[in-house]
Amino acid sequence: MGLLHPPTLARRGFAKQFADLGIMLHVPDLNLGDFRHLTLTRILTMLLETYQEQPLRVMGSSLGGFLALLWAARNPAVERLLLLAPALGFADRLAQSMGAEALAQWRREGVFTFHHYGLNGPAELGYEFFMDARGYSEMELGRSLPIVILHGTQDEVVPIALSQDYAASRPEWVRLAAVESDHRLGDQDPWLWAQTREFMGV
Repeated sequence: MGLLHPPTLARRGFAKQFADLGIMLHVPDLNLGDFRHLTLTRILTMLLETYQEQPLRVMGSSLGGFLALLWAARNPAVERLLLLAPALGFADRLAQSMGAEALAQWRREGVFTFHHYGLNGPAELGYEFFMDARGYSEMELGRSLPIVILHGTQDEVVPIALSQDYAASRPEWVRLAAVESDHRLGDQDPWLWAQTREFMGV
């Protein structure tokens, strides 16, 4: 089972590589068909309702990595996580990256236009998304399970220091692997696949 968020491993051809190994890769639609009214709560509800009583090995990139941690905190069937540059401290990072003026505009107008990497174009998102996100933290995951974090040292979207701090707070069960790359890790496919195979135990 994989939870992926653009830039996805599936788009890099990894889905076929998993299939060649006889491993089924699931890629849920995290947009839920309605990006404008999206919230983390709605995504988590969908995941919890769709994947219930089966062992899950979850992969997530960026926001998908943050969601994977939240999901694991709520679903004991999640047995291990592979996170690519997870968007830790998500709501605070989003506010900082937007700036006070844009955030105030979003609150005032109710919607804000973001670049949607999955759609490769602009998309409106309701302010409810930000208000909802403020209620979530990666620190919610209290149980121990194997977690591997892959993060680029040149990441300007999610600083690697966030992953370093998270791994240091859970040294018994979090392993951080750093590589010289940016947030997309777009030039690291062979390394990513090697790490993924090790994570999956294949």
